[in-house]
Amino acid sequence: VGATGVVLGAPAAAEPRLRTAQATGQPSALVHTIRGRVILNGQPAPAGTIVEALIDGRLVAATAVGVVDVDGAPGFVLTIPGPGLVVRFRVAGLPAARLIFFEPGALADIVLEASGEFPQSELSLAGANVIAYNAGAGLRHDAGLVTYRGNAIYGNADGDVRGDAPTPAPPVLTAFHYTGDRLRVDAIAAAGVTVDLYVVEDPAAPGVVAGPHGAGGALRYLGSALPGDGGYRASGLAPGTALALTALATDASGATSRFATNLRLGPGPRIDAVFPAEGSNAGGVQVTITGAGLGDLAGFHVAFGDRAATALSVSDTRAVVITPPHAAGPAALTIEVSDGRTRRVEQAFTFLAGRVVLLSPGWNNVTWSGPRTSITAVIAPLAPRVNGVWAWFAAEQRWRSYRVGAPAIVNRLTALQPGQAIWLLLEGDRPLTWEQPPP
Repeated sequence: VGATGVVLGAPAAAEPRLRTAQATGQPSALVHTIRGRVILNGQPAPAGTIVEALIDGRLVAATAVGVVDVDGAPGFVLTIPGPGLVVRFRVAGLPAARLIFFEPGALADIVLEASGEFPQSELSLAGANVIAYNAGAGLRHDAGLVTYRGNAIYGNADGDVRGDAPTPAPPVLTAFHYTGDRLRVDAIAAAGVTVDLYVVEDPAAPGVVAGPHGAGGALRYLGSALPGDGGYRASGLAPGTALALTALATDASGATSRFATNLRLGPGPRIDAVFPAEGSNAGGVQVTITGAGLGDLAGFHVAFGDRAATALSVSDTRAVVITPPHAAGPAALTIEVSDGRTRRVEQAFTFLAGRVVLLSPGWNNVTWSGPRTSITAVIAPLAPRVNGVWAWFAAEQRWRSYRVGAPAIVNRLTALQPGQAIWLLLEGDRPLTWEQPPP
């Protein structure tokens, strides 16, 4: 209280740096202590890499590599508060290929491995700290200049950041776009400030509105944006599974704003059903996709397997598309919405191969296996060697026929149904292959 000129997280090697913070006063029997090393993209993770622990999907602890040495390499120590069942880990926002079961009072040595594109922006503030689980506010400033860039700030009982000193206006996050699992964010802020982006990882965070106590929820630093033509843009960010973002603005004097109002990312597109789920491998089948977060026609892309399809109409919960030609068999369905996020469902649609019938010269008794089709479309591929088709209608106890060139009053057979048996006369002395479409 009353301190001035405070800087937390600035890269000043000669100054002490806060690396981790945990709730105190808990009996050791209620925590599981984790000590270990981190392998990132096949190499030992550099000091400062953030390691997070989640118990049953809930973020409970975080620290940075380099707090301790483990086997001669920079390591970390985490104390995981219970109760809970399964502990998983994230490294710089990337899921680590390791889990453990929570054991009160246990000590475990582990090696975490994670891989993925790793933007330099996530390590650009080398002095970042973890400010968590304080009984009061995480940071409180009542007067003077305060800078708190690049820290992970969460779980504090009286708000993550409090203070009434004059600060820059918070930035406004305006738009985002995904490329794979990487995120680009655009912002509006006063000229000359630096905008620092954070993910909001509290499950209730999408409903949190920024106020004097900060954005609320668990915050993890992603990267920074500097002024550019027409505004601020940060690219190559790794938000993980976070559903919202917030940001800070720091001016030339070092004063830091309050958190921006959250920008909701949402869970991305969802596919609930595909109907029909099968159709001709010749393409042209109208398919309805139902789900959520599908957006609108602008920016919507759809593919069956590796073949692009045509979207006819798109709303947030429903898309109507036309299938492309595709090899027979099951195919994955992939959609991409306007914000760049994708959703893929394996074996969502089955392409059916047509039936091949070998006709012999003379009379042939065959079955039509395609969908309901007009008779003219049925025999068009057989012209000029087939000029007539006959079908027996048991309910009427009579034949109906179609003859090329005959008057309509004579041609009582107008269409064929799936599975209908017919007679036809193949003229000439050579066999003929008839490719029928699937039903």
